[in-house]
Amino acid sequence: MIYRPAINSDKEQIFDFCNNTFEWGDYIQEVWDCWINEKDSLLLVAQTMDSISYANKIVAMIHGKLCHKNMIWVEGIRVHPEYREKGIASSLIKNILTYGKDKGTTLASLIVSIDNIESRKLMEKLDFNPVSRWIFASNKGLKNIYEYCHIIKRAEIKDQERIYNYLTGSKYTRYVNSWRWYILTNYDLFRMIKKGQIYFFDDQNIRGIVIIDITDFWNDQDNYRIVYLDGDSKEIISSMLEYCISFFYNYNNYYSQRDKKEQKDRFEIKENRNERVQIFCPDTDFNFSVLSDQKKEYFTKLILYDKEI
Repeated sequence: MIYRPAINSDKEQIFDFCNNTFEWGDYIQEVWDCWINEKDSLLLVAQTMDSISYANKIVAMIHGKLCHKNMIWVEGIRVHPEYREKGIASSLIKNILTYGKDKGTTLASLIVSIDNIESRKLMEKLDFNPVSRWIFASNKGLKNIYEYCHIIKRAEIKDQERIYNYLTGSKYTRYVNSWRWYILTNYDLFRMIKKGQIYFFDDQNIRGIVIIDITDFWNDQDNYRIVYLDGDSKEIISSMLEYCISFFYNYNNYYSQRDKKEQKDRFEIKENRNERVQIFCPDTDFNFSVLSDQKKEYFTKLILYDKEI
């Protein structure tokens, strides 16, 4: 088996065995062009020789992205069904970890569905440690919302220290961007406050925080995203969620009026305003209670794994 950087002509063979990875298909077809050209990353494939035609055959892939000076994010692990349980996935991951270590990183991270038992066993075998659990939900509407939105404030620079202390006091010190769980730094916090992405529930003390992203596109879709959500009660989380949904709707409506040409294609009527809101948040009792009680297009739990390298 040969492990080498991918070339563009590999994608046809990769796509052939990635069509039915999940019940809904796969996203590899949508990110390949981005990944193969992405800076500070490695798209790796496993190549062997076909036993019948003797032609080169691509049977697996993986992608690693340097997200911080000390972290590499591991994603897109795919192995042809006929070549599974042969140690190929382990070898791919080890190659990516070597790449990360050579680039000066000391930590590797990845996310696995809680239902993917085989991948979880592989993580344990490779000495990855589960560090936190997360929820991903694609929201289709809200109900039972509480009336505390007047206490939710947009963060300003003067709030940065309080917010940083609140977030770093939790084990959930990550935020999500393009399905990568980044380690939160003070610089990240400053940047997001300046861009108006952070809102918090301020009742003398901070009791909840939400981070939004209206620019994190996936497959050229204008999916608005909540990339962090946490609070100390179900009522507070519900209120912050409703506040963000209202913000997304107002933002959506404003730009739909500015560009009437795209209005019909991109924006739905008011009743469907929540169609494109995706939520990433820690798997806490309060978050689970609120989100499981809402109308959802999709809902799943995930495990974040880390490994020192």
